[in-house]
Amino acid sequence: MRSLFKILCLAVLGMAPITTSAARPAKQDVQKDTVTLQRIEQRDFAIRVMRAMPSGMGMVTLSTPYSLKVDGNTVTSYLPYFGRAYSLPYGGDQGLVFTGEIRDYEVKQGKKTVDISFNVKTDVDWFDFRIAVYPGGDCYLNVYPNYRQPIGYSGTLGPLE
Repeated sequence: MRSLFKILCLAVLGMAPITTSAARPAKQDVQKDTVTLQRIEQRDFAIRVMRAMPSGMGMVTLSTPYSLKVDGNTVTSYLPYFGRAYSLPYGGDQGLVFTGEIRDYEVKQGKKTVDISFNVKTDVDWFDFRIAVYPGGDCYLNVYPNYRQPIGYSGTLGPLE
């Protein structure tokens, strides 16, 4: 009985990779996704943010539709901020909510991602943005402010709305 159970387990385990790999569709590289690349290179995209990852804290799932929009030389940031601020304007702050001019926009193609970087200067702070776009449009956005702790976000890349 024991040997029959072992044989049955080995047979099931041995077949599992064959059936799962055959049912899985082939992955598409970001580099081969010409629509995504065109949006990135033409600076015509939006990122719908679903999670925030503050420094030194756990992940925060967001219920409000937050986003980052890149339209030509302009970025519109509508992102929450969780973390320590070293300097804020009098009366407080409203997160990373601003519209600003993009500086030093750069796109690099990695092995598995397309990496985007740019800077934005506002009246309140200087922001360094780093975005990694994965196959399928998933992306990770890291923001490095000058007067606050860094914060990360995850979401999906799509067209401007």
